[in-house]
Amino acid sequence: MKRSATYLLGLLLSVWVAAPTWADVSNNKIVITKLNKRCLNVDFSISPVFTIHQILTPQMAWDSFFIHYTGLNELAFKKEIAKIASVLQATSKITDLEGRAFVFANWKWPEAQPWMKILKEEQILFMTGSNSQGHAKPIFIHAQACTNQTISTVQFAFDARLYPIDITAAENNQIVLTKEAPFATAEFY
Repeated sequence: MKRSATYLLGLLLSVWVAAPTWADVSNNKIVITKLNKRCLNVDFSISPVFTIHQILTPQMAWDSFFIHYTGLNELAFKKEIAKIASVLQATSKITDLEGRAFVFANWKWPEAQPWMKILKEEQILFMTGSNSQGHAKPIFIHAQACTNQTISTVQFAFDARLYPIDITAAENNQIVLTKEAPFATAEFY
């Protein structure tokens, strides 16, 4: 009896350790480029599964998360994606060195359908224990951030729930924003 209990405990621990968390595979990226002397293009490439989980239900276990969100009807799921859009729009910040905020505009979001498709694909990988989880195709979001001043050096930060985020700014600055380093600066010429 003791031997079978030890075996069972070892089996449970190996399953628990192998369970994916997605926490280290967010693959979120942002590219910031100069559009003209007063505007920047801000292009997000984010993991839809990680983003939905971290912004809407970070405390929810992954199995419950997948069951809940893949079970939503189309209208309810669209409302959830709209919540994410609102959060990202409210928490994306770019300022000049004097603290003047850039105005974000011209947001372009994908429809809810690609988010759901990727979510369902990742759910299958999660349920089968595949080691490919968390590497789904990203979702692309575009915005412009403009100011009434000529752009030179800017400071930026984004929603910390998406961190780590790999940032490419001004074409050659490679920066990783983390919870420990939540903002950075870049020079645009």
